[in-house]
Amino acid sequence: MIDIRHNILLNYFSEYLITMSLRTMTELNKLVSKLHPVFVPLGLSGVQLHQIRNKKPDIYRHRHAAWERMQLLEFTKPVYQPKNRTTEDLWQDCPRQKELELKDRTVYKANELEMLYAAQMKDLFERASMIGIFHVNPIKYRAQRVAWQNARRHGFELKKYNNRVCREALQGTKWEQSVLFLSEMGRKESQFAFYLGPPDQVDPGQLLAYDKKVPEFILLAAIIGNHVLDRSGLTNAATSLYPRKIESLHSELSTILQAPAQKLSNLLSRNQQKLSENLQQYIKDQQKD
Repeated sequence: MIDIRHNILLNYFSEYLITMSLRTMTELNKLVSKLHPVFVPLGLSGVQLHQIRNKKPDIYRHRHAAWERMQLLEFTKPVYQPKNRTTEDLWQDCPRQKELELKDRTVYKANELEMLYAAQMKDLFERASMIGIFHVNPIKYRAQRVAWQNARRHGFELKKYNNRVCREALQGTKWEQSVLFLSEMGRKESQFAFYLGPPDQVDPGQLLAYDKKVPEFILLAAIIGNHVLDRSGLTNAATSLYPRKIESLHSELSTILQAPAQKLSNLLSRNQQKLSENLQQYIKDQQKD
């Protein structure tokens, strides 16, 4: 099929050269009309050889091309071979999978610098006795600097990490589910206030005081030991638990644990006491008689 097209194109091209050579050798247009060439050059007819500039082309009812030109267009038109003849395997060329992989690398995976921040964040979580998690709306650098200074005054270390760093640092730890849920709720960055002092000096009231000091911050939760507390739980801990110190809590717990045993002892000795009272009353009655 390709050879046939090649031969036809060669024949038409040779005839075209011959006609054009004859046209250049003639004088005026009369000699061209007497020769009656078999092949007319593209866009040239035997009657009209010059363009009429005052005639506008009709784009709705245009003239068809000459037969020879139509044959050339048919033989020279491009041929496309579809990669998938049916839609059965069309899903393999879908770019959505590549888009998801690119999004996973750029949005969810931490880069080399963020890996260093993740190591720092994991170390702070392991050493901190109390951690405050804040949501922060967009603020200027001056307000962020003031918040950092107030954190130092209240005994906290204020750090800012994005979600990729949080995901990389806390993956596989005991804080993974809770902290990732809180950090994913807000913007791409979350603020953490770390208290690095000894555990016996933890004061939740300091965290609440710091939250009141910085109006741009919104306290979402706090981590004390192995417990995650919301704002109401942190307030309860600051007003009821930690002001009484650990010794008073131990004595109160001991009293609560001893109450059932004391009640059981009273119930067991109640019958003996009642029998003793009845015998004493019987003796008194006998002495009167």
